[in-house]
Amino acid sequence: MCWRDPVSEKLQQASTLVALNALQHETMDGYLLSALECFTALDLEGGLAALCQFNEALQAHAAHEEQYMLPVFDGVGRQDGELPRGASIDILEGDHVSLARLSTRSHEAAIALDANRPDLRRQVVLMLPQIYRLRSVFEHHTVREQELVYPLLDRQLVADAHQRLLASLRQ
Repeated sequence: MCWRDPVSEKLQQASTLVALNALQHETMDGYLLSALECFTALDLEGGLAALCQFNEALQAHAAHEEQYMLPVFDGVGRQDGELPRGASIDILEGDHVSLARLSTRSHEAAIALDANRPDLRRQVVLMLPQIYRLRSVFEHHTVREQELVYPLLDRQLVADAHQRLLASLRQ
């Protein structure tokens, strides 16, 4: 029997936007945790690969949100009178920009590590705060989406619009 990616299966089964977003963010956080584990074991190649996986997933996720979710969220907010405090379109787009910038900095810091130098462990220790900062901002963004954005969409969207948005965000 072939190995199946359990997260991919769960993504297809998620029936709410909150659940789908949580699974996507859980996957991305897993990449960051893998990067931290690899770097603390001085596995530079594995750490860099995990950071690349995070970056690719983040870019795809943010692009889908900006193309599909943000316009719908803005429309729901206009119908409701206003968007939840702390979850304006500008804030959400700003989060995506900050995350992309921090992801790039973490990647650059990881590339700069020199395995041939005798102080490799010190280099890694000095680089790790970049990844912790990225993870912290990512966690804050996750909370914003999980508590403010996606619950509102789950509550306010009619069934057809809800299913269309779920399908588009699964891509």
